[in-house]
Amino acid sequence: MTPAVLRTLRILDFLSRAGTQRLSDIGRHFALPKSNVHRLLQSLMEEGFVQQEGDTGRYFASMKVYELGAMIAERNPVRRAAASFVQQLHQNTGETVALAIMVDTDIVYIDRVLSPNPLRGSLREGWRIPAAFTAAGKVVLANHPDGIAMLDCILTSEPEARDLVRDDLLAEFEQIRERGYAVSRSGWTRGINSIACPVGGSGSAPSGALALVVPTERMAESDIPSAALGVMSAAAKINSLLTGS
Repeated sequence: MTPAVLRTLRILDFLSRAGTQRLSDIGRHFALPKSNVHRLLQSLMEEGFVQQEGDTGRYFASMKVYELGAMIAERNPVRRAAASFVQQLHQNTGETVALAIMVDTDIVYIDRVLSPNPLRGSLREGWRIPAAFTAAGKVVLANHPDGIAMLDCILTSEPEARDLVRDDLLAEFEQIRERGYAVSRSGWTRGINSIACPVGGSGSAPSGALALVVPTERMAESDIPSAALGVMSAAAKINSLLTGS
């Protein structure tokens, strides 16, 4: 890939994640001259991927980026197989249900149905989180043949992982494999519990997870096993549909 194409893609990724930005801020972030950034932004604007505010001159990613992402997510086989079961689990529990897939060493949420009762913090489609911080991510790592190597990558590359203890996570992975589901208690999003089961993939390498996400005050410790049965049942139906069994 040529340097100009790589810089253009990185700028688009930055705008998609960071929101509206000044030309100088973009140049500073990538350590590039403003003239270079301006030229790359003009190319993105010509193709409709970036727009510019008329009053401030700031740049932002256009809805075309969302449209492409939405079309890609819609075609994802795990999402297509899981759609009705995500809805059903939500109806059965009244709580937020999310579907996530593994991308590199991160969990990316590709579908969710929100509870009518509020959560402390939003769970958005497209939200990307290092896998070691969520029940959805941990259940994939625990059941993936390369899970330990992926965990080590997270521990060495993510500043937020400095407080995680490798041996504790490996012991937790063993528990996850034994009971069939993972639990996160007030982890990345404070005050939120989640229960997740693996879905998709082939053989022993799950490609994602189905998660039930509940505020701590609505899920006591004693409620977790029974709630997990519902998640496990829905995940089993998704996997059955994917494998045709």
